[in-house]
Amino acid sequence: MRRLALVVLLFSAQAVAQPQPQPVELILKASPTTGTVNDEFTVTVQQTIRGVNAPERYWPPDFGDFTVVDQRSQQSTQWLVDPRRGQEIINVETRWYRLRANRVGRIRIGEARIKVDGAEYKTKPVVVDVLPAGKQLAPTAPDPATGGTAGGSDVPGFTPPPEAVVKPTFLHVVADRNKVFAGEQVTVTWLLYTRSDVLKFDPKPPRLDGFWAETLFEPDRFFTYHPEVVAGREYAVATVAKRALFPTRTGKLTIPKYLAEVSTLYTSFAAPLRLESEELTIEVTPLPAGAPDGFDPAYVGNFSVEASVDRDAVAAGESLTLALTVRGAGAIRRTKVPPLVVDGFQVTAPADYDQRLDASSDVLKGERRYSYLLTPTRGGKLSIPRIELPYFDPGTAKYEVAASEPIPIMVVGDPSALSGKVGAGAAGENLIGRDIRPPRDVPSLSSRMVARFYHSRAFLVALAAPAGLFLLVVLIDKLRERLRRETPRARLRRARGRARKRLRVAELHIRGGRTAKFFGEVARVLVEMLEERVGEPVSAMTRERLREYLTMRGFPEETVDALARELENCDFARFAPSASGPGEMRAALRRVRALLGAIERVRPTARAEAAA
Repeated sequence: MRRLALVVLLFSAQAVAQPQPQPVELILKASPTTGTVNDEFTVTVQQTIRGVNAPERYWPPDFGDFTVVDQRSQQSTQWLVDPRRGQEIINVETRWYRLRANRVGRIRIGEARIKVDGAEYKTKPVVVDVLPAGKQLAPTAPDPATGGTAGGSDVPGFTPPPEAVVKPTFLHVVADRNKVFAGEQVTVTWLLYTRSDVLKFDPKPPRLDGFWAETLFEPDRFFTYHPEVVAGREYAVATVAKRALFPTRTGKLTIPKYLAEVSTLYTSFAAPLRLESEELTIEVTPLPAGAPDGFDPAYVGNFSVEASVDRDAVAAGESLTLALTVRGAGAIRRTKVPPLVVDGFQVTAPADYDQRLDASSDVLKGERRYSYLLTPTRGGKLSIPRIELPYFDPGTAKYEVAASEPIPIMVVGDPSALSGKVGAGAAGENLIGRDIRPPRDVPSLSSRMVARFYHSRAFLVALAAPAGLFLLVVLIDKLRERLRRETPRARLRRARGRARKRLRVAELHIRGGRTAKFFGEVARVLVEMLEERVGEPVSAMTRERLREYLTMRGFPEETVDALARELENCDFARFAPSASGPGEMRAALRRVRALLGAIERVRPTARAEAAA
């Protein structure tokens, strides 16, 4: 019991120690951070608020000696499911400022601030280097936290989406090259284009047969969008995945479609959109002939080798450790342990290795550190020669050899003279055998926890639990099947559920001050409930035609008048130049709830009876 309590205490401490995400995050970034006086700079301010609270006030940054040429903003609401905290609502608002510098030098951009629930949050200031016109600049790497910065040019090999796939929401795939050598990296990026807020994104990545795949970027919490114009329409674009692919076969290889189920603000209560990207074809050329001896086909890229020992002098009968570090850009995790043969030493290859990957840029880099055990077989001055590692450089299309520096070793004594003194095992490795524990004589298990549980009533309950759970699953399945039956009562129940969800979204729009979206949501609630009751679409009807139709189907006159007034109020409030306040929106919400109850109580006459 003490051990069980200790385990529970450790798990509780671990849960407490896990960092909780901040309720409000505010980030300011500038791109590029170095440019000329003729360049345009983009400042991005992204605020992330967990929950339904809206900021009370926003203070833009002080741009100093920059002039704001243009500014835009994008809002999105996302629903996330966290295993520890349950369902979570995240509101993300991104503001972009396009700037031009008024002078040359280091220009400071001040912090941006927001106020939420009485507390103020602010970003860190940013300093931008503005150089004279015509000065050459080094290219900047994309931001690893977002999978790219503010434009399509930061996506390797970016090409605009073809006109055939342009829809309100769609997926686009880009590869930085379509013809490579076997083992050479291909960077593939999948992008989400949307004109609506994305509430849920359920990805189904493709199976990449014929490729060794490494993940370069994948959003772990929420998407970061940047604006882009496609076919004359503005889209919010987010990187949903970026992979480094290394072909393991030659010929024409196909990258299958990336599938995803996406729910947006306009489809959240209907079936999610089933999106798919286009397929890509990669032509893989085999490596040229003439590979050096010992070449591993996984070493395609650029590599270097370093070698070091834990000591340069060793006594006869002892061993030293050789550390071999391989660094480079390529599929480092696909490589094998380099075999070593060193004259004058018995080499024991490592069973494991230390590994580090760097996926912060579009080129996968990494290193591996191998530890070899070297036991001298003769005395005197010995040397570990240069350790060579052949690789193929796709940039030059030639085989190259990376090599380490030779290392001198002094062996004190003669290892062969020790073989007769310490027995047969002296010439080999000085390894200690595994301990063999003697069996413990335990006469009975009566004092063990397992034995007590076996003889208790709780064991019978645990034994019967699987059968009980099976019966419970069968009953739940039967109940769900009954609820899915297409009956008028079931349809009405589903309509009520959809209406409740839409009204909850409308309440979020009230708290966020989004008047147009609120009244659009309210109008859709009323129209959907009417269509469910009468069994026909009514959204395309004019107000007068709708009045005549509902009266003909047996709706009371006061219900028809109230419904027409509410729909007219929604249309007026959505397109009015002055926004309605929270009080007016909450009053409209109360009227709509009462009106929904009145619509449910109506029993419409059949179409044939109404026509008669």
